[in-house]
Amino acid sequence: MNGLVLGIDVCNEFSHVSYYDKSKSLPESVPFIGNVNILENPKKLEDIFSQSAPVGEDIEEIAGILGYIISAARKHCNCREIDRICITTSQFDITVLDKFKAACIKLGGDMEKIEFISHEECFAYYAFNMHRDLWINGVVLMDYSSDGLSACRMELVNVKGQNVIAQSGYVTHTEEQLMNALRERTDAVDLESVQDLLLNCAKEVMDGKATSSVYLTGIGFDTTKLPEDFLKYICNKHRVFAGQNLYVKGACNCAWETLIRRNDVLVACHNRLPATIDMDIVERGKNKIFRVAQAGTNWYSSSRSVDFIVDECSGFTLHIQPAGGQKPYDEIVDFSDFPYRTGKTSRINVTFDFTGDDRCNITVKDKGFGEFVKSSGKVIYRTIEL
Repeated sequence: MNGLVLGIDVCNEFSHVSYYDKSKSLPESVPFIGNVNILENPKKLEDIFSQSAPVGEDIEEIAGILGYIISAARKHCNCREIDRICITTSQFDITVLDKFKAACIKLGGDMEKIEFISHEECFAYYAFNMHRDLWINGVVLMDYSSDGLSACRMELVNVKGQNVIAQSGYVTHTEEQLMNALRERTDAVDLESVQDLLLNCAKEVMDGKATSSVYLTGIGFDTTKLPEDFLKYICNKHRVFAGQNLYVKGACNCAWETLIRRNDVLVACHNRLPATIDMDIVERGKNKIFRVAQAGTNWYSSSRSVDFIVDECSGFTLHIQPAGGQKPYDEIVDFSDFPYRTGKTSRINVTFDFTGDDRCNITVKDKGFGEFVKSSGKVIYRTIEL
C-alpha cells in the first residue's frame, strides 16, 4: 500500500481533496492554487446537471473537475499511484452518482478502487475517528448550505455484540428566510436574522440527549460570529467545532478503512442499508447462506446480479435481519410463472438493484439453459422495502 488514499468532496460550488498520511494516521488537506484548501468549481453542479445541458457534456465537466483534483493530489504528495479513492457529493442520488461513475471511467479509473458515500456517512467516519471524549455521548452535525439547514445526531451503540454507529435523528429546514440569508450575504451570513431557526433545529435534533460534540459546516456557518443565544445553547456542556473540511476528511478515513478492511464498527446512518439480506442456496449438495447485501454498506455499492440454476422450485425466500435489533422477517419472491423444467435445466438471473437505503428492486429473468433449453423471455419484478 504505497499509493495514495484520497477523499474527494465535490459540492455545488466548491471541491476539496485530502490524502491519508500514513505516518500520522490521519487525513491531511491538499492545497490548490494560492495554498488554499478549497477549489472553486468551474461551474456549479446545479448548472452542470441542468436539463438544458448538452448530452454527455455533464460527464465531461465532472471528469475535468475530478481530473484536476487528482492531479493536484499527485503533485502535492509526489506520488502517481492510487490505492483507494472515496468520493462524496452533496447531491447523493442515483442519477448524479451514475454520472460521477461515468466520469471516473472516462478518466481511466479502476472502479474496484473507487467508492461513493454520502455526506452523512462522511460525518460518521470523521467524528468517530476523533478522540473518544469527543463522541462517547453522541455527536451532532448541523449543515447550513444552499440546500437549506439540516441536522442529525449519531451515537455508538452495541447491538447484540456489534458496535454500531447509529443515526438517531434527522431534521431539515428549507425556509425562505434561511435561503435569503445565504443569497444576501456579503462576506458572512447575517445569522442573527435566522437565529430562531438555528436554535429550534439544534433543540429538535438534540432533544435533551447528552451530546459530546456539535459540528457546524456549510457555507452558512462560514463566519467568525454566531448568534449569542444559539452559541450559548450548543456550547452548554458540548464541545463545538466549525469548519468546511469534515466531509472530505471523513471520505479519506472511509477510503483508508476500506483499504485495510477494518470492519469492527458497523455504520448504520442515512444512505447505509439498515438490514442484512440473505437467501438459502445449495452448493455442491450442501445447504449454504448466500449473502445478498450486508447491513451498514452504502446502497449505491450494494446492487448486484447473480445467476442461479433452479431445481424444482418456483421461488426463493429472502431473510431480512435489521441492524437495529428488530425482529427478522422473510420476503418471498415468486417466479412460478416461469416454465417448469426438470433435471436442473433452468437458469435464472436475479438482479438486486438498490435505489436508496430503504428499497431494493428485484428482477428475475428466465435464461433457459444455454443451447439446450431456450429462455421463455419471462421476467418477474418485485420491490421490497427495508
